[in-house]
Amino acid sequence: MTRFLAAAALALLAFDARGAEKKPAAPPEMPLPTVEQLPLPIVPQEQKPAPAAKPPDALPPLARPVRVGVGVAGDLDAVAAGRLTASLRSIAALAPLAKESVALAADRCEADACLLTLGAAQQVDQVLFARVSGGALAVRVLDLSGAKPPDEARLAAPADSAEVRAAAEALACKLLVPAGCTGEAHIDAPGSEIQVDGKPGGPRLTLPVGVHALAVRSGDSLVRRSLPVLHEKPVALVLRRSEAQLALLTPDEVAQRAVVSAEVPAAPRRRWTRTAGYVAAGAGIVAAGIAVAEGVHSRSMLDQAESGYRSNGNVYRPADLANLQSGNSAARAANVLFATGGVLLASGLLLAFAF
Repeated sequence: MTRFLAAAALALLAFDARGAEKKPAAPPEMPLPTVEQLPLPIVPQEQKPAPAAKPPDALPPLARPVRVGVGVAGDLDAVAAGRLTASLRSIAALAPLAKESVALAADRCEADACLLTLGAAQQVDQVLFARVSGGALAVRVLDLSGAKPPDEARLAAPADSAEVRAAAEALACKLLVPAGCTGEAHIDAPGSEIQVDGKPGGPRLTLPVGVHALAVRSGDSLVRRSLPVLHEKPVALVLRRSEAQLALLTPDEVAQRAVVSAEVPAAPRRRWTRTAGYVAAGAGIVAAGIAVAEGVHSRSMLDQAESGYRSNGNVYRPADLANLQSGNSAARAANVLFATGGVLLASGLLLAFAF
């Protein structure tokens, strides 16, 4: 019994000691959110069907293949206008989405309204127009649908027809072909140093269309010339010696100079021997004429002397002897003059035509 009481007393003492220890403070209570603050449940939405693809006819006008009308006007003859039109059509064919190019008779057009009317009549989508007038070259692009405003580029017109075409191609390429346009150049100058626009080049070059500066150095000689690069065909130049100087010539210029040199030979130099020959031949003819006169005079004197001799009984009178002497002298003079004239005439002809 005593043990039981002692154990109970110890248990009470231990409980009091635990109760006396300081307990940690309870965490503050968090308020619950209101109904308005609670997230709304996600409601699945109905998915709308994707819109159907538009047919090709509904695409913008410039997003489908286009036809380009090409026209030229200004200070050009018929041949130059035809060549410029061909050059511009070659550039129009390079435009994105270009289907074909059509030549327009735009030589009388002065305003955009005329060009638009021509383009509508030919059922084209764009008009590419070039004008050479007043020393200026202008290239203009018109969009018949009105989706794009008119665009134009211009520069000073070169004097050479090939350079005009190359410059027009460069302007048209700038307006129609963002990727650029190129052409080929062939330079036949073996053993020479070639530079194009100040940069080293070779005999075969691919360059942007337009007019470039070409320089060829052969030994101590430096030849410069403009290089019109076209898209439709390569440009060729040959280094040749012309009139004791080196020159860069096109094949047409080489052929033209060959024809001129063959048709018009160099005039022969006049030599002193020809003049001396003419003088000697003239003197010979004069001497022969005098010899003939002396011969006639000699025959007349001799005939008179013979006539007097017969009429006087075969005796010469003093007058007959004088006539006889005079006739013989004239005959000797005629013989000498005949010989001298023949020598002079022969010498003159020899000097005039043999030397």
